Amino acid sequence: QESGLPMVDVVAPADLPGGYHFEAEIEGRRFLATVPDGGVRKGQAFSCLMRDLETVGADVPLGRWRDRLCDCTKFGMTHPTLLNGLFCPLLLLGQVMTRVNYDFSGRPIFAKKRSNAYMTMWLIIMFWILMNIAIWFGFNYKWSKSIPLSIEDYLAATLVNLAGVVFSIYATMNTRAGLREKYMIREYRCYDVEDLCCAACCLPCTVCQMARHTASYDHVDATCCSDTGIAAKGNNNVVSESGEGSFV
Repeated sequence: QESGLPMVDVVAPADLPGGYHFEAEIEGRRFLATVPDGGVRKGQAFSCLMRDLETVGADVPLGRWRDRLCDCTKFGMTHPTLLNGLFCPLLLLGQVMTRVNYDFSGRPIFAKKRSNAYMTMWLIIMFWILMNIAIWFGFNYKWSKSIPLSIEDYLAATLVNLAGVVFSIYATMNTRAGLREKYMIREYRCYDVEDLCCAACCLPCTVCQMARHTASYDHVDATCCSDTGIAAKGNNNVVSESGEGSFV
């Protein structure tokens, strides 16, 4: 459950299926109500999270993904989102996290401060590269001295790279789960483990889909090397969760 949001009681205006969302109002405050699993009958009261319409993102689809998982080439083979997703998916993931104000592990930041996930991802990538360089120099030194590599040498290389893979999957899974909850997107396959399956089996496509969902690239220009992945000259059709306005 998404913490930081109040629970409210709502009366169903009609017979509605589970997962359905509609606009409701309490004391002049408009919000999105989500029907719980199992559905409700007309006139039935139920409890749900009170999500302000202003914090959901005006240009972000609700209840469904903007497009399909494999629509990576939708904007062309040279689109920055596709290039980042293929060659450096962690940077693209950091851009998505910055847009929706998540930390580097894919968890929402509820304090009124801006996410620095993009820069954190840079630091993680640089640390991983430096560790691999150090390991390679160690291997090369032993080879030059005709010293056989030990189990510890192989274990160090394995652990460094395995940790990178596990972190990438974990952060992607958390971010996707958070976006699904925020935008009320139900799982379509692999129930309860869809986020894990997408992150583990198709991480680049998953990150690209999240990037396309949180920014309307029909109206904004993408860039490879900014904290949100959105060019400054673009329109403001991108999610902002920091309470400080748009990040573009």
